Amino acid sequence: MVEKAVKSFLSIVNNCQGMSVCACSNDAHFLKHLSKEIETRAKFDSLILENVRQIGIDDVRLVGEFLSTPPYEFGIKIILIHEADKMTQEAANALLKIIEEPPLYSTIVLTTTRYSSLLPTIRSRIISFSFNLSKEDYNALLEKLIGEEETKRFAVKLAQDFDIFVHLWQNPDLNSVNLPQVNELEDFFTDKGRTGEGKLSFYLWLKELCERFCTSTRSEFVNLYTTLINHASGSSLSKFIMELTKTAMLFLEQKKHLDPDTYIFLDEILRSRSMNFNNPLTLLNVMIRVRGAVRGEECWR
Repeated sequence: MVEKAVKSFLSIVNNCQGMSVCACSNDAHFLKHLSKEIETRAKFDSLILENVRQIGIDDVRLVGEFLSTPPYEFGIKIILIHEADKMTQEAANALLKIIEEPPLYSTIVLTTTRYSSLLPTIRSRIISFSFNLSKEDYNALLEKLIGEEETKRFAVKLAQDFDIFVHLWQNPDLNSVNLPQVNELEDFFTDKGRTGEGKLSFYLWLKELCERFCTSTRSEFVNLYTTLINHASGSSLSKFIMELTKTAMLFLEQKKHLDPDTYIFLDEILRSRSMNFNNPLTLLNVMIRVRGAVRGEECWR
């Protein structure tokens, strides 16, 4: 599975000297994992551009300087530009000049989740390869997981995030997942929440919250809403609402209660990138929508 993709990618890198290639996927985490594996396993002089909001002209100039001399220790130089779709127009034009006539001792590797956003002139001069997890990979993960069937299937949906997929593959027992407490809500928006383990526990907790929205009494519902508001504010509350909304869509879809009106309501929240809505009111409406979609006319009985 992942190991097969790594070996394929490594073979591509080692056999495309004097060429430029692009690794494409629908998951940036997957591409970054592949890149890290190549970096640690392969033997070559390398320059890696990553973890930047935007790839500018100065970054591409570093590529030109790096390629201006032959390899020092190994027989090949590798340039890996992660998330190449972040290049500015000026940077892309500068890179185009390099990939038109790259040194024979070099391989330029781009990664992207948005291949079509690259300049057409760049796409015409590179060889693209697609790396995506298949339906068989997710079926294999489902077979591997340990826990309640509903939770297992929900976890597989979460595994569309490659960090979560890797964590689940290595730690398949869902019964051992420690769900966070409400007072740990803001931890998700720190480094802790960016790991596969952190994201999995957070989203499973959000699923549990959705269950509680549906099963609680009126007073319990109000208390739960008040507790959530008291433990998140400002940008954290906005981010929480977005993640809760995404989870609510998965939750209702799995329960077969995602009616068109509820879908449109939740989708409008997810597409409101500016997040300029009334956060406390939006949270309450999401909670009410989830409860109403599941319980119908008996929503408050």
